[in-house]
Amino acid sequence: MFVRSELYVIEQRRQDPRYKPSVPPLFGAKEGKIARASRGRDPLHLFAALQRQLGYPEVPRPKPRDDTGTKLETLSAKMRELETRLKLIESELKGQVDLTQFLGKPELLTEAPDEDA
Repeated sequence: MFVRSELYVIEQRRQDPRYKPSVPPLFGAKEGKIARASRGRDPLHLFAALQRQLGYPEVPRPKPRDDTGTKLETLSAKMRELETRLKLIESELKGQVDLTQFLGKPELLTEAPDEDA
């Protein structure tokens, strides 16, 4: 946004008075100043500054779904996760933990191909 502002053109003309932009600037000097100050930051800060200082409209943000179906899916997923954790803890207490279900088969136990062939 800064590169397409009038402020960028002014700064370039300070260095080279014959500078002409390849395309006309889209934003004014004030927008360019805010954009330069917001470089490397979250874009939402840039838009908030434009809204606060220059009266730009608020950035539309998607609203989270707030229906019972979504809540039910989230709760059931959490319940499945808790059940899995509980089963793991119970098997650990019994001394029957099988870590291969989480890690897969160790490389040392896999059969290596014959190197003689």
